[in-house]
Amino acid sequence: MSVDIVGNAKRLFFGVTMLVGALSAASVRAEDLIYQFSDDKRDFLYQYGEYLSGECVSCHKISWDYAGIPFIFMLDEAYFLETMRAYQTGEKDNAAMRSVASNLDDEMIQALAVYLALQDPDL
Repeated sequence: MSVDIVGNAKRLFFGVTMLVGALSAASVRAEDLIYQFSDDKRDFLYQYGEYLSGECVSCHKISWDYAGIPFIFMLDEAYFLETMRAYQTGEKDNAAMRSVASNLDDEMIQALAVYLALQDPDL
């Protein structure tokens, strides 16, 4: 099966730029961000999250083996959002995660939350 990475990236970029109603992290609670989306937007977020998750899985392996790096799959979406925001604000202190989180906008975090919550690795 051949994957058109460039084409998929272009479609994702176009989709991201066309989304309306950007949400401000300061004015919206984490639980409000995810559950208000239509099925189409959740589908988009899932695909975008899959695309973005490549960086996550370079450290967070699909395994319950802890080794100091927590398992991030099947996490509650609101919990994931709150945790990533805590890294962004410095409330949670981990240099690697603060660096990663500082490069993510709300939509990227939402997309990762949707995607990762639905991953059920065959452990």
